[in-house]
Amino acid sequence: MSSGFENAPVTNMLTLVVVALSLALRSSAVTLDLFRLVRGEIWRLVTSFLVFQNIAQLSVGMILLYTCRQFERQMGSKKFGAFLVFSYLVSTLVNVAAVTVASSMGYYLVPSSGPFSLIYGLLMFYYWHIPKLHSTQYAILGMDLSEKSWIYLVAAQLLFSDGVPSVVSGLSGMLAGYLYETDGFGLQSFRLPRFVEVIFSVPGAAVLSLLSGPPARPAANPNTAGANGGTRQNLMMGQQGEGARQQGQGGLWGDIQNFQNPHGDFGAPAIGPGAARMPRTPVPVVPPSEESIEMLMGMGFSREDVVRALQSTGNNVEAAANTLLR
Repeated sequence: MSSGFENAPVTNMLTLVVVALSLALRSSAVTLDLFRLVRGEIWRLVTSFLVFQNIAQLSVGMILLYTCRQFERQMGSKKFGAFLVFSYLVSTLVNVAAVTVASSMGYYLVPSSGPFSLIYGLLMFYYWHIPKLHSTQYAILGMDLSEKSWIYLVAAQLLFSDGVPSVVSGLSGMLAGYLYETDGFGLQSFRLPRFVEVIFSVPGAAVLSLLSGPPARPAANPNTAGANGGTRQNLMMGQQGEGARQQGQGGLWGDIQNFQNPHGDFGAPAIGPGAARMPRTPVPVVPPSEESIEMLMGMGFSREDVVRALQSTGNNVEAAANTLLR
């Protein structure tokens, strides 16, 4: 079984951790409650970033996180991990500041818990760097929607799921994404150490190997079948087929081998045995358009890789994008 998280070990491991903790710790003891935090409940600094409080938020959040896994493939795991740490620090500072300001105004605010900051920070990258492959793929009530519009609708559902608390958490992520994209403090030059990438990679790969089940059994060898009647029958049929192949051009098998249709479709006259085979006319290769090349290059890929992907997919922009993002 191939994993959809291939070349995205940090996203893979983070997804497993968020799902496990969200299913196990769905309670108010995970939020960034400033009053409880100052009383010594330090674990809230971690759980507020990792634990969704209900199944609906968990489901939508994992859809968005899975969609944004492509950025780890483009950035590399060490750079992506650095952005994860940065988004956590920004969200913690912003949420603490929001709680403090709300408390001074007599409003009790507890920001929604979960990886809101990472998800909405990545969605800023999604907005800036992922082009619309079809600008008018759908239309609802006269409004033209692209395939990106559905991602934005799902993101809006999560953003407003808890009202003000979830909006505060989401805005902290948008701020983190904006600061990282502008690179005002040289943030994009930071990388996590190599061993951190290994720490994320090994457990995730182990879990996926367990979920994929045991490897497929090899096909039975007819020569060692023994008393298995069905296998002996297959062996006899195989011997008969081999005998037919050894007859050269004689019999039905020889006729099938020598049948060739020069017109490329059924119903046209066939060339009989012994006739020369006619070469097929090569299909002309249509070069990819500059518009398609520039669209995919806008996602951060080199021109050579883009042209190669388009040529291998018959100039299908969507298939080429999926090939480049693998």
